[in-house]
Amino acid sequence: MNVLDRSKALADAAKELNALKKATTLVKAVGSRATQLEEAQANLRLSVGQLQLLRGRNIEVDVDLAPASGFVVFLSEIRTSTAADPASVTAAEVGVKTLTPLKSFTNAIAQANGIAWKRHVHESLPHVGIDLVQVLGQIPALKTRVEHFRALQAAAKAFADRLPTDSADLDAVERAAKACKDAWQALDADDIPAAVTRFLRGATSETGAALDSLTDEVKTWLTAQNLMASFTVRARR
Repeated sequence: MNVLDRSKALADAAKELNALKKATTLVKAVGSRATQLEEAQANLRLSVGQLQLLRGRNIEVDVDLAPASGFVVFLSEIRTSTAADPASVTAAEVGVKTLTPLKSFTNAIAQANGIAWKRHVHESLPHVGIDLVQVLGQIPALKTRVEHFRALQAAAKAFADRLPTDSADLDAVERAAKACKDAWQALDADDIPAAVTRFLRGATSETGAALDSLTDEVKTWLTAQNLMASFTVRARR
């Protein structure tokens, strides 16, 4: 083989190598875009699954699902084009028309799910003023039960930090909420005169208790529990 033949052979080899590099780059690009689409669809399936789970338990989720029809069209077009030319999946418009809006749509559903779930957990628990719990915790006869209630309340509230993934998660919240309500009901009561209970609930609410609710019976009870200093009189505006 003379010099000319060798040069031609080297040139051909260089072209083949360059073509191979381009093919490798294309394969990587196609694979990368395919991975992006798979991840986006997986995230969407997760959020939609959680949405259906919540609505299946009559938990209202406020989210607009209208954009979904547009994604169906774009994804169908992608499948058609990639069947003829796999490289078409790397086109910039795939990201603009599908990936970016698909992620935004998924995030919107996830955010709506989160808001609805937190609201549901909150509404499932007994509506108790923090001040009232603190006051009750100062009563020796109720201290143990108050601590038990607080522990159950904290455990139940923790469910709001993570969206449910199946019915078992929803059932767990219902059990926790019931345990919390039962513990709160156990605080009422037989140990506290009705007039005192009304005063405590009013005094620890946003509106406060009427002055005439501070009867002699209530004063006597508060004094016996060393709680008189826990309250002050303030004029309403």
